[in-house]
Amino acid sequence: MEINWFSTREMHDLCATTCVALAQGLVSNSHDLTIISPDLPGSHQTRPWKHISVLNETKIPGRKTKNIAKNILKIINTLPFDSDIAIVDWTLASTLASALQRKKQPLILMDRSPPADVGILGRLQWPGWKRAWHLVRDGVFHSGCVVSLMHAEFVHRKCGVPLNCIHILSAGVDTTLFNIDEQRNTSSDVLNFIYHGQLDKHRGILAMPIFIQKLRQAGRSSALTFVGEGNAFNQLEEMAKGTPWLTVRHSISQKDMPSLLQKQHVGLLPMPEQGVWPLASPLKRSEYLASGLLVLGIDHTGHQLKGVDRSWFHLLRQDSFHEDGIIWALSLDDKALKAGRLAGRSYAEEFLQWDSSVSALEHAIEHAVNSQRSN
Repeated sequence: MEINWFSTREMHDLCATTCVALAQGLVSNSHDLTIISPDLPGSHQTRPWKHISVLNETKIPGRKTKNIAKNILKIINTLPFDSDIAIVDWTLASTLASALQRKKQPLILMDRSPPADVGILGRLQWPGWKRAWHLVRDGVFHSGCVVSLMHAEFVHRKCGVPLNCIHILSAGVDTTLFNIDEQRNTSSDVLNFIYHGQLDKHRGILAMPIFIQKLRQAGRSSALTFVGEGNAFNQLEEMAKGTPWLTVRHSISQKDMPSLLQKQHVGLLPMPEQGVWPLASPLKRSEYLASGLLVLGIDHTGHQLKGVDRSWFHLLRQDSFHEDGIIWALSLDDKALKAGRLAGRSYAEEFLQWDSSVSALEHAIEHAVNSQRSN
C-alpha cells in the first residue's frame, strides 16, 4: 500500500515513540509510507520512510497544531497523492478533512489520546477532538484508531461512533531496544524507582517523592528519578536540591532511554483514576517490563494488564497507595527482584510487542481501501 500519514509529532520526541514504532512496522511489512510532519527537512534521512517537512513557526501552546494544519493546506495540492490511503492525527483532522476528501482516498483517524490537559488548553481542545470523531461517525473518515477498549467505548459513548469503526492499537515495546542488562548489579541495597514522561501535576507525580521519603523512613534505602518536561518540572527540581536520593532530568532521546531504565528496579505509574488516564495504554508500562523493572502504580483500567502477577506488577488503590506501596516495597529482596525482572521481561516478549498493533493498523488500512474500491 501507498500510505500518507499526516502528523503533528516530532519524531525525536519520546511522545512520538508510538508513531515511530507503527511506521517502522508498516514499512517492514512492505508498505510505502510518507510522513508529513513538522520535523526539519532532512531529519528523517536515516528512517525507512519518505518525509515531507511542514514547518511550525510558533511555540505558543495551543497554536502549534493550527499552524501546522495551515501550512499543510498551503502545500496540499503539491503533495504526492497517488497513495492508497491517508492516516491523519485527530488534531489535524477537522482542518484538513475537506481538502483531503477531494483527493478521493479513504481516510483513517489516529487518536493516541483525547485532550489530557486539565486547564484552559484542554478545554479548548475537546471540541476539536469531538469534531474529529464526528467525521468518522458521518463517514468522512472510514474509521479511527484508539489505544484501548475503554478508549473505544468512550469514543462510542461521547461521539456516537459505531464500535466496528474503531480499531484498537495498544502501546507496545520493541524488546530488541529495551532489554535486560545481564551485567547490571541487581542488589536491592538501594531500591531505584523511576518515572519518565510528561512531568505534569495532574499526573500524580508530586506524590511520588513523598512516597519515597516515607519508604526511607520505614528503613528501606531508596532513590527516585524523574525524566521529562512539564508544569511540575521546576517544583520537582526545587525538591531535588539538597535531596541526594531525588534526581530530576530533562527529556532524553529515545535511544538513551533503554540504558537508563536498565539501571532501575521499579517503574512508577502514578496517573490517577480521573480524566483520560483510565482510557490510556501508557508506553512506559511496556518499556518498564521489557527492561526488567517491576511496576508500581494506581489501580485503574488505564494501567491494568491481564495475566500479570502482583508480586512484580503491583497496582494499588489511590487512597492507600503510600501505606500499601511501602508494605510491598519492603518485601522486595534480591530474590524477588530477580524473579520479577525475568517474569516481566517474559511477559513483554509474549504479549507487549508492537506486532499486534501493527497488524491491527494494517487491518484497518486494508478494510478502508477495500471498502473504497467496492463503492
